[in-house]
Amino acid sequence: MNYGRYETDAEIGKGAMGVVYRAKDPKLGRHVAIKVLNKNLLGDGEARQRFLKEAEISAGLSHHHNIVTIHDQGEEGDEVYIVMELLEGKSLSTMIGTLERKDVLSIGKQMTAALDFAHPLHPLHPCK
Repeated sequence: MNYGRYETDAEIGKGAMGVVYRAKDPKLGRHVAIKVLNKNLLGDGEARQRFLKEAEISAGLSHHHNIVTIHDQGEEGDEVYIVMELLEGKSLSTMIGTLERKDVLSIGKQMTAALDFAHPLHPLHPCK
């Protein structure tokens, strides 16, 4: 499936708001991640706006080395997507229970640094 100029080749993740695909940017010759709003939320104007706001806020946070870089956002037909830096490696959820204490502390420090950097911009999703 294609989104704009991006050619997807594999699904790499899924969440409440969307599905994430690995894709190729043929213009720049690099792989990226594309997050696409879940089809069941396409008719929900509030969810659509939150999704687009996520891209806008995240793009403003990309000056921190622990926060993924946003490259683009767009719409293809009725679908909405965010194009971001592709990070290779294992997901944290697959490593839980196998990490040594020092690794847990290192990951915690990195997450805390990113949250500390982001906090002044109030990027958190509202609770419902």
